[in-house]
Amino acid sequence: MQDMVIHECFPEVDEEDLEQLLKAYLRIWNSPENLRFLSFTGLPFEASGVSAWFSSRINEGVHYYAASIGGALGGIAVVRMDRIRGVELLGIGVEPERKGQGVGTALIEHVVSVARDQGFRALEALVFADNVTMLRLLLSLSFIPVDMEHHRRPDGADLLRMQRMV
Repeated sequence: MQDMVIHECFPEVDEEDLEQLLKAYLRIWNSPENLRFLSFTGLPFEASGVSAWFSSRINEGVHYYAASIGGALGGIAVVRMDRIRGVELLGIGVEPERKGQGVGTALIEHVVSVARDQGFRALEALVFADNVTMLRLLLSLSFIPVDMEHHRRPDGADLLRMQRMV
């Protein structure tokens, strides 16, 4: 997608980033087709909790990357970068009407590039075993399964830890 721009958001210091990111995050993460794959509890995300995450992101080593398409936010990647624990893709969400258009792929490749530029050697991602679309995407981008946690979601779904060398 040629008019897609990926940029890091700084919601703790930039009001515009906070407003745009919060609205998009709640809309994307809480959409029926995404919530079960992005929530460990099955409960919807609330503005107060998400705002608290945004304000503490620096202390937690969390980075938010947004894919903008024609000026509208089309997807978000949430990443933790830590010199001891490594790099973990905590979540990736794409606007439902943008799925299948390369937004998720572009966000993941951007995160891989950032991780590589900062000297990391691997990137991990957690994905529920029934999230076939994300599993296919990660496998197509050279991620391999390295671990599994059983019954991590209230409905009993297992969680796969995937890894890619960067």
